Formats: sequence, C-alpha cells, structure tokens
Amino acid sequence: MSLTTKDPNLGNSLKFLQEYRLAIAKDTQEQAEKFGQTVLDKFLQQIQDKCNKTERKISKANRYISMPYTAFYILIIILVALSSFFVSIIVANVEILHSAVIGKVVLWTILITAAGITTMILL
Repeated sequence: MSLTTKDPNLGNSLKFLQEYRLAIAKDTQEQAEKFGQTVLDKFLQQIQDKCNKTERKISKANRYISMPYTAFYILIIILVALSSFFVSIIVANVEILHSAVIGKVVLWTILITAAGITTMILL
C-alpha cells in the first residue's frame, strides 16, 4: 500500500506539483527563448550597422589612393631636390664646364634632400 492510496489528497498534490513544474518549465523556456531572440536581434542589428558603415568607408576609399602623409611629403621633397639638381646642372653647364662645380652641385643637392627627409621623419 502506497502513501497515495492512504491519503488521496497527497496523490492530488503530487499530480498538481508535476503539472505545475511542467508549466514553470515551459514558461521559463519561453522566457529564455524570447530573451535569446532579443539578444540575437540586437546583435544582428549591431553587425548590420557595422557592415553598412564599413561598406560606406570602402566605397569612399575606392576613390582615393591611400598614402601616409610622411611618404607624401618625402616625395615632394625628392621632387623639389631633383628639380633643383636639374636647374643646377643646366646653370653649371651654361657657366662653366668644370667637374668641381658639378660635384659641388651634386653634393649640395644630396645634402638638401637628406635634410628634408630627415626633417620629415623626425616630425
């Protein structure tokens, strides 16, 4: 003889507790699913926003050439140095065709270029 046969209320209570536990488990599961869906929706929205922002940046970047500003200024300095060397060679050839003058011009051009590049690197 079991306890449920001795006390019918105990059997009803046991049956009620089993149904109540099942109802709580289903409710908890539904709440967990809703919470998980909310978190996933927010995460998906954040990812979508980042993707849209990255796509806009990529479309802007396609129109430009990416170059560090130091490299750009070094190229400008080299261009100026080469132009001054060209002009100096023309002047040296017009005035005097001595190798000492051309050597000095080359030396000064190298010094000016080195000073410009060093200045840009240190800035």
